[in-house]
Amino acid sequence: MKLSSDEIKERQKKAATDTAIKKRSNSQQLVKKAIKKITKETGNKPTQKEVAERAKLSLRTIKRYW
Repeated sequence: MKLSSDEIKERQKKAATDTAIKKRSNSQQLVKKAIKKITKETGNKPTQKEVAERAKLSLRTIKRYW
């Protein structure tokens, strides 16, 4: 069964959206875990830079989910 170009574009769009949701959720979880771990270890509220280093994400990503 051959798909039309519109059907292909629609499926690609859905796949891209699903992938973006998964990546966003994963990043948010990494940020939350890093914050909890740093807070538990130091007893202080962590900086964005500390969270970025611990989660191995960019500072820009951390700021997005801060």
